[in-house]
Amino acid sequence: MDELGHVIAASCTDKSVTLFETITGGVFGQVTSGEICTSLLFSSNYNQLITCTAEGNIFIWKVPQELSSALLKRKQEFFKVKEMRSFSAIQEAEEDLEGTVDKQESAEKVKKQAQNNIDL
Repeated sequence: MDELGHVIAASCTDKSVTLFETITGGVFGQVTSGEICTSLLFSSNYNQLITCTAEGNIFIWKVPQELSSALLKRKQEFFKVKEMRSFSAIQEAEEDLEGTVDKQESAEKVKKQAQNNIDL
């Protein structure tokens, strides 16, 4: 499965590897390795699918350009949104902290004023 869960690469008992879209269940493509694959991994840029068999054979398959581009675009959009959310959370935390500091300073001023009134 790709990082975001949009595509599943499945090894089948007929010794093929099939790429499925998780939302629709549609098939993007299928290749036959001649052996049952035990491990499957997309490259970080989604240009390749790496498969490994129980016999230790490693195959590197080219992912169709249209699919790899779409997956990479989704990944970039996801991390951009995630980064924006993280930035917003940091800003909110800083604002909350500033509010806390202001409240503490106000409380200290009131305490000092009360102390001064008692001393009079």
